[in-house]
Amino acid sequence: LERPELSVFVGFGSLDTLRGCKFLPMATNRCISQDVVAQRVAQNLQRLRARGSYHDFGQISLVAVRDPRSEQFVEEGGQRYARFYVLDGQHRLTVMGELARERPNMPICFELSVKVVPDK
Repeated sequence: LERPELSVFVGFGSLDTLRGCKFLPMATNRCISQDVVAQRVAQNLQRLRARGSYHDFGQISLVAVRDPRSEQFVEEGGQRYARFYVLDGQHRLTVMGELARERPNMPICFELSVKVVPDK
């Protein structure tokens, strides 16, 4: 569902399709706990072995900044990535990244909400 007048996108995402993106924390985000990440990775791998799928990752909430244009991208190692700020889901995104490294052929899908704001 896309609502341009509200500058919001709500839909489904696949981690594969977001490889060209960088997810940065908002200043208000709590620090990512590696213990929490390790626990959730282990739980998902156990679920994968038992049922053939990962747990539901729920909705990941992101913000994209429209202006200035320099806020839309991150340059890193000669590559250009779309920049998103994480409102909610920083632990789940980290878990998904770990799972993708361990099981690169296993698709990871989730709900996605992106709000585009006029400026930072």
